[in-house]
Amino acid sequence: MGEVIVRKARVKDLDLLSSMALDILKYHASFDDYYTPTKDARKSQYVYLKSCIYSRRYLLLVIEKDNKILGYLNAWIKKLPPSFLTKQIGYINDAYVKPTCRRKGLIEQALEESYKWFKLKKIKRVELSVHLSNNIGLKAWIKYGFKPVRQSMKKFI
Repeated sequence: MGEVIVRKARVKDLDLLSSMALDILKYHASFDDYYTPTKDARKSQYVYLKSCIYSRRYLLLVIEKDNKILGYLNAWIKKLPPSFLTKQIGYINDAYVKPTCRRKGLIEQALEESYKWFKLKKIKRVELSVHLSNNIGLKAWIKYGFKPVRQSMKKFI
């Protein structure tokens, strides 16, 4: 068995990555219909992830072992309002590992690679959002050192 490799995504990876991104949407839709995917969600994810490959503000990492993709991490640099002393932050948009490969530190390896990228871009703060009903995600992100700092709220009108 080979070692786990975290590398930048390539266009040839996008079919599988867009399927994984759709899995994330479906999982979140199981506890919040806000995330219910559209009929063409996989195609939309493909287009979005492809744009990430070519953008200097986005990072799309693939986690693989023995030439098989086990997951991915999508991060980007978010600009803050001009009145903020901090002008930009790093943002973890998505992270996914196949269910059979979870609890093996794979996301942690991808996070470390994203931190290197953020540091090269002079980013010192990294944020993410996690749904309060996503107990798996909440526990994982806390385990990786993230701390809750604000509550997002919604109201239907």
